[in-house]
Amino acid sequence: MLRELDVLTAVTARDTDSLVRQLHIDAVANEFEARELADRTREVAELRDNLESRLDYLRTEIISANYRLAT
Repeated sequence: MLRELDVLTAVTARDTDSLVRQLHIDAVANEFEARELADRTREVAELRDNLESRLDYLRTEIISANYRLAT
């Protein structure tokens, strides 16, 4: 009976260690993914700002061209 208890304790400890190790691995992976997502979000915001600037420039050029054609 004591041997069975020792075996059960050892198996439980090993399983617990394995689960804790996997939780740490998952936490690191999630942290990495969160950083990647934040980086991509910043890149998209920069691209959006750049495109908005270009669109504003093109609108200004079109307005100027229309004004020149009208006069």
